[in-house]
Amino acid sequence: MTDCGSQRSGATPPKGVVPLKDAPSGQPLEVVAISNHELAQELARTGLQEGVELVKSARDIPLATLRVRGPKGDAVLSGKMASIIMVHLDDGRKAPLLELEPGEQGHVEGLTATTPITKAFATLGLRENDRITLVRRLPPMDYIALMDGRRRLKISEDVAAKIWGRMGGRELQFSMTKSGEPFEILELFGGPPRQAQMRAMGLAQGKRLVLEGVEQAQTVSLGEQHPVAVTTVDGLRVLLHPQAARETLVRVK
Repeated sequence: MTDCGSQRSGATPPKGVVPLKDAPSGQPLEVVAISNHELAQELARTGLQEGVELVKSARDIPLATLRVRGPKGDAVLSGKMASIIMVHLDDGRKAPLLELEPGEQGHVEGLTATTPITKAFATLGLRENDRITLVRRLPPMDYIALMDGRRRLKISEDVAAKIWGRMGGRELQFSMTKSGEPFEILELFGGPPRQAQMRAMGLAQGKRLVLEGVEQAQTVSLGEQHPVAVTTVDGLRVLLHPQAARETLVRVK
């Protein structure tokens, strides 16, 4: 089999081989290579590796914000964050966190992406082999906050989950804060595009936020940002971050 580290990201795939993101849906596919070595290691923990046969789903996966419980307590994960985590449930099944039912629990089996946001999971206490329980699904919400006592912001749930700070001596996500309590920003999670968005909003380390309230958010289609769902011949279902699906090379069988 091809060495998963030998096909460099950005290199032209061999003839007949395409990125999973561009592969046809509903047809048998074989994983030929994973161009990102770190990603290959992560996916191998979930059971997705070279030589595995799978079928790509044609439908978009609904993304939902989840409240989960880990070793460090409760955390809120946006749909995109949740779609990256694979769970080995106590009954022996492996499944994407996004597809668990409230109350189901197990341990983190692995991640299906190597984006900068995956580093945030260690802070939240959601690393490999950590216990995790799906508490409930949350409706999409916007957080209305006052920054430094003078500027009012509307912060989406996806951004709120990526703001880490301190409130009353406790470190937590802004999405877990209480109304009326001062919150000091300690760290902002996410890759360059998300960091740029947060900087444009004025969010930065040391800034102080006070949550004034929350309101129902409008549902927005994520288009290209939807995870790619695949099912292996063994029945394993995996959700792949779009970038991971671009770095996974397959051949139509």
